[in-house]
Amino acid sequence: MKVRTYKHSNIEFIEVQFENFKVTLCSLGASIFEIKCGADILTLTPENVDDFCRPNLYHGKTIGPVANRVKNSSIKINEKLYRFEPNEGPNLLHSGINGLSNQNFECQHTVINGVLLVKCSRFAKHLSDGFPGNRVFEITYQICEKDGLNIRLDFNAKSDEKSLFKLTNHSYFNLGENDVRNMSLNLKSSKYIFPDDVDLCPTRIESIPKCLDFSNGDSLSKAVDDEKLCSVRAKGLDHFLFLDDKSLILRSQKYELNISTDFTGVQLYSDNYEDGVSYRGAIKVKHRALAVEPCDSYLSDDSTNNYHRFIDYKIRRL
Repeated sequence: MKVRTYKHSNIEFIEVQFENFKVTLCSLGASIFEIKCGADILTLTPENVDDFCRPNLYHGKTIGPVANRVKNSSIKINEKLYRFEPNEGPNLLHSGINGLSNQNFECQHTVINGVLLVKCSRFAKHLSDGFPGNRVFEITYQICEKDGLNIRLDFNAKSDEKSLFKLTNHSYFNLGENDVRNMSLNLKSSKYIFPDDVDLCPTRIESIPKCLDFSNGDSLSKAVDDEKLCSVRAKGLDHFLFLDDKSLILRSQKYELNISTDFTGVQLYSDNYEDGVSYRGAIKVKHRALAVEPCDSYLSDDSTNNYHRFIDYKIRRL
């Protein structure tokens, strides 16, 4: 294992090279900047670091305090209504300009028994991002190579008054492919949140339709090319699915990604729009990767003073 750090302007990168895999983390958004195996690029990573720093580019970053879209930029937290500055039409996406994805975390790293431990910390003052409470966020990575690449990601937060925490990581996985249609997905889900056809904000819980049923490990083309999904604003996958067994498997021809978590569901987004950004190794301009965002729905107000969630990623060559 070799670990090195470097900087771009005021943001820090932490790179770890194992025998087969290489992972680069970044202090901006406490993010996974890139995952590689040899010459294969397994995540969708911007060619230009300045593009990565754009406030509306969420690739690999921690999203919070509340992930996903909030209708009319207002949320009731602990029986009180809070209003936010919208950043997607009248709505709030990924907590807006002051969300965690745009914050530079303080990162410390150490190596213990062949495991790279990285702790990323950030303090947020009461209402500095529109959310209540003086809060401390700690995003922790534990990374090692054993029977493949293993990344344990822990989200922790504490607040001096009840606040809302619905964090996620927004990594886009391509697993060495250039088209999401070349990957298959296996997850068990009986319910999903129906998104509004106009603004994609979550509306109501419904039973899983056939085009979103991946219980048999179907190709992602099942959803990406579905006539109904392509006819509305989503233009493919952009849906929250409840996880019946808190796990999923994403496969390409060469790699398998296993994810387990204690989040209640996962937001899946199949990179449906051109964004004008060049990505390392990417040929297409959309549908290049699948954003896999284990998270909780904001439709429930489970405000708290203490918060913890985790995601376990395991990638192996087939």
